[in-house]
Amino acid sequence: MARIERSQGDLRKAFDDQLRFLEASCDAYDLGFEGEASRIALTLRILLLDRGASKSLLGQLGELNRHFISTASPEHQGNQLEINALVAFASHAERGWVPVAWLDGPHLTERPFPDWWSEVIFSNAQFGPMSRETLVRAVADQDGGAHVDPRLDEAYARAKLGEGLGLQFNPPLSARGPVASPTQAAVRQIGHEVLRTLRPDYRKEFNAEGFAIIVGSMSVSSGPAPGLLQKARAPKRPLVGRNKLCPCNSGKKYKRCCGSALT
Repeated sequence: MARIERSQGDLRKAFDDQLRFLEASCDAYDLGFEGEASRIALTLRILLLDRGASKSLLGQLGELNRHFISTASPEHQGNQLEINALVAFASHAERGWVPVAWLDGPHLTERPFPDWWSEVIFSNAQFGPMSRETLVRAVADQDGGAHVDPRLDEAYARAKLGEGLGLQFNPPLSARGPVASPTQAAVRQIGHEVLRTLRPDYRKEFNAEGFAIIVGSMSVSSGPAPGLLQKARAPKRPLVGRNKLCPCNSGKKYKRCCGSALT
């Protein structure tokens, strides 16, 4: 049977629907339903994936030539043994150490889509590098987005278990039990990046109520004892161009200072 070409208006309507799906799923995740990460991944796949017979919705609309917001921690650049670029960890009085999506966190930069999509966000000696694309495809295609496969790719399965991510605490702190999988929080954070990119007015902060300490991507900075509950907030850092003065007040251009590792 013949196939009929979609109109740009039809594609634009589909785009608006998918963006609303994405925001609704992100809101549901933030309200405590972490399984919603699977549907976030599926929507991201529809919007972004060009591979084989899959044609991304943004590509069909000519919208993949833009820069995407990245919230990846610049500290992970150059660390090839252990990388956890998108997920923070927080100590909760009842849940112990849990991975959280930082949302409007301390690091906001812009990257061309191909660089952003392929950027390594998890890596270690056990499962190697994992990009945003790799993670989104694994969750959407294997782990509840479009399918629940009986077997998972080994790299994703190990990352899902948090194997070898090498959490280091400085100063040393006693965690309350094992650390949960960071993959769902990472998918949530990617959803936030896409919403920030496609809707410039979109803003959302992590609700730190009930958490004692917020943890950076690889270590905990000095702070109060984990038994003291306090509301933590990420410091604000403006989105800056490469040739603008760096927000750290060094007097150097951003591309020569904090942004040098991202070029």
